[in-house]
Amino acid sequence: MNADYIKIDSGVVNVFLCNYKLITDAALLRKYETILSVAEHLRWQGLECSKVKRRYLITRAMIRTILSAALGCSLSDFELVVSDKGKPQLLHSDGWQFNLSHSHDVAVLAITRHVQLGVDLEYKPRKMRALPIARSYFSEAEITLLESLPENEVNECFLSLWTLKEAYLKAVGSGLSGSLKSCRFLLNHQRATIAISVDPPLVKRFIDCWQCEYDIAYQLAITTLSDKKNPLAIQAYDFIPGQDCSERKLGKLFYGRLS
Repeated sequence: MNADYIKIDSGVVNVFLCNYKLITDAALLRKYETILSVAEHLRWQGLECSKVKRRYLITRAMIRTILSAALGCSLSDFELVVSDKGKPQLLHSDGWQFNLSHSHDVAVLAITRHVQLGVDLEYKPRKMRALPIARSYFSEAEITLLESLPENEVNECFLSLWTLKEAYLKAVGSGLSGSLKSCRFLLNHQRATIAISVDPPLVKRFIDCWQCEYDIAYQLAITTLSDKKNPLAIQAYDFIPGQDCSERKLGKLFYGRLS
């Protein structure tokens, strides 16, 4: 299985979205097994839930095919490691940075070069205790906003803020071990903009944040940290490892920058 069909531009944020439900070909799934590392294969074999096992296999195939295309090497000719904060990364990256998220039936992998990167995806229909969670982990301004909304709008707004917070924390490398109150966001729906504030402030870094819907049922957020004066463009793809990589348009894209 090669990665010649994958398009990756080092000058943009490439966002690959994979719907697990669309991968039903048994022969294709068997191909995925052949590209796992020894450690990945052992972990895959040790998973008991068939649904979890299948998604792990697809996700690892997704990571390996995309990274091999970026690095210009074979599917096994690179090593993945995990940071002390739990963030997967390339041992020898050549400047490439990637981040992964998955929720319900969809996985997303974002990748770019020479830029710190975080991505988060959340499934909107799942039930949650949005306000109690927000009162424990969000800023006062964010809590006030949520409390002012009609009940049927609270969950969607909560997930918009949550995805932005998690994408930011993943970009700085702390993940959810960092404080959700350390980054604050406010979306302007008329202007499709995001107001950003963080504590402590980042020195000599631009924080760029994007947030949108994906296929109606998901909220997607992306954050980059860089010294670039101009924000990177976002290029999204529908992706099936070993089979398809097709450009797609995302929904209404909110954007904000903090310098």
